Amino acid sequence: MYYESELIDDDEVNYDLIIIGAGAAGLSLLIALDEVNYCGTVLILETNGAFKNDRVWSFWQTSDVPTSINKIIEWRWNSWSLSHQNETVVLSDKNIPYCCLPATKLHQLAGDVIQKRQNVTIAFGHPVDKLSTSSYQNFVQCKEKTYSSNYVVDTRPPSFINNTPISGELSRSHLNIPKYGLLQCFFGLEIETTNGVFGHLQQDVKLMHDLTGTQDGLEFVYILPFSATHALIEFTGFYSELPDNAYLSSRANEYVIKTIADTPYKKLREEKACLPMYNISQTNTSTGIINGGIAGGTMRASTGYSFLSIQRWARKTARLLHNEKRLVWIDSIPMIYRWMDRVFLRVLIDNKKRNPQIFMRFAKSVSAATFARFMSEKATCKDLCKVILAMPKWPFIKAAIQTIAENER
Repeated sequence: MYYESELIDDDEVNYDLIIIGAGAAGLSLLIALDEVNYCGTVLILETNGAFKNDRVWSFWQTSDVPTSINKIIEWRWNSWSLSHQNETVVLSDKNIPYCCLPATKLHQLAGDVIQKRQNVTIAFGHPVDKLSTSSYQNFVQCKEKTYSSNYVVDTRPPSFINNTPISGELSRSHLNIPKYGLLQCFFGLEIETTNGVFGHLQQDVKLMHDLTGTQDGLEFVYILPFSATHALIEFTGFYSELPDNAYLSSRANEYVIKTIADTPYKKLREEKACLPMYNISQTNTSTGIINGGIAGGTMRASTGYSFLSIQRWARKTARLLHNEKRLVWIDSIPMIYRWMDRVFLRVLIDNKKRNPQIFMRFAKSVSAATFARFMSEKATCKDLCKVILAMPKWPFIKAAIQTIAENER
């Protein structure tokens, strides 16, 4: 179904646009370019030898979901829940369902675009070694060849994301994590059981279950019940230091057994990563080269969600390339959320023992629609007021004052 396009064997060829990476950001940009009928030549360079079914993307269904993406959403739930100790909060709204899109669906959609467009080329097994600029021309150096282009969108995430959690030996200083930043690390198992053990769980997504405060941060389990016999069970933590991969794996397996008991099951795949819970902005300063995806700041610092902001970024970037023939970095997350995330993370780090209660209080104090809109950067002014009022007053007032003071220094 998926193929590698034939590269033009000509040292003089120059592409209008090179996209580095065929992940969510790179493929979403390609799809957005197709929707505006971009006619420039596009080269996609992907490190892996083929598309990999290595993840799912989850989000709430808002107006930011493009029509083409909306058509390929695999699963939707009208309810999601949080739990701590013996208390569970269930939030439901059929107008803003929680959605899940497997990587294979996005790959197929992007593959269709590649097959129908003569101006698009994809090359697998092409890790990029170096980027450079000379005389308004950009160069992308791979092992076998250097490609030139007018514009480059580098969607490669920070290096530690795909390579960790690997070991607690890597410290905050090695990863350049700011003082009030955390790491969201997870290990998930997608499994299929021999009987309908997930039947009673199918009604809602276990968004943050068994919330537990730790000395280092916060831990919980995330469960996506795809069917009565099929689910993703993911152990997740917010940490100030990198946990050991073996620890995350063992905890994920513990929750699998806890959830399905003695039911026989088959492991379909694993899913793991370590995500930055702090604001990231543009790092490339060369003319015609920008970062996209996580390295381009599309991930919400306080949540780890990025798929919807990637769609906003991709559409705006595609229109800019098509209509104005130029490329600049676009921040797809409004500043109010950036600021609120900084305040929220400061509260989590300074009040670790209260973290489960903070999340539970938030879930109990707002409607499902307000919760979903805030998590998706679609909150109204009324929603934002409700979110602020839902939080414990003194820790947030103190954190807000300290954050404002930091900005003024």
